Amino acid sequence: MKLNTFLRNFFLLGTTVIVGFAGFYVYQQQNLLRKMKISFAGVILDNISLHTFAMRLKLKFTNSSDIDINVEKYDFDVLINGQPVMKILSPGPGYIMANSESVNLLSIKFDPTVVLSKLFSTNILSALLFDYSKVIITLSGVMSVSHVGIGVHNLAVNQSSTLAEIMQSEKNS
Repeated sequence: MKLNTFLRNFFLLGTTVIVGFAGFYVYQQQNLLRKMKISFAGVILDNISLHTFAMRLKLKFTNSSDIDINVEKYDFDVLINGQPVMKILSPGPGYIMANSESVNLLSIKFDPTVVLSKLFSTNILSALLFDYSKVIITLSGVMSVSHVGIGVHNLAVNQSSTLAEIMQSEKNS
C-alpha cells in the first residue's frame, strides 16, 4: 500500500515537473517571438509613372526562437513622408524558419498624384521620380504569428527607412 502511494506521488511530482518545464519553454519561445526583428531588406520597383508607383518591399524577419512560425495575418499602414498612402490587410506572407532570417515580399501600389493632393506639394512626386533619399517609407501596424498553439497576436511593427536606404540594402544583400 505504501509503495502504491509512493509511486503515485512520484508520478504526480514527475508529471508536474515535466508540465512546468514545458510551460516555461513555451513562455520563453513567446518572449523570443515578441522580440522578433523586422527590417527592410530591399525593394523591387515594378512601375513608376505619373499615376502609378508599384513596388515590392522585401521584409526581413529575424526569428531567434526555436520554432518555425507562420504569419497568420497582418494589418499595416504604409506611409510615405508621414502621409498615409495605403492600408494592407492580408493573410500572412508566409513562413519564418526557426533561428534564422527569412525574407518575404510585401506588394505596394498607389497613385502618387493622390499622395500629392494630400501633401499639397510637388516635392514628393519629384522625390519619387528622382531623389529616393528624400522618400521616407514607414510600415506601421501589427501582425500575428503562431505555430501549434504557440503564438503572438498583435505583434507591433514600426519600421522606417528612406527609399534610397532600402535600395542600398538590396545591393548589399
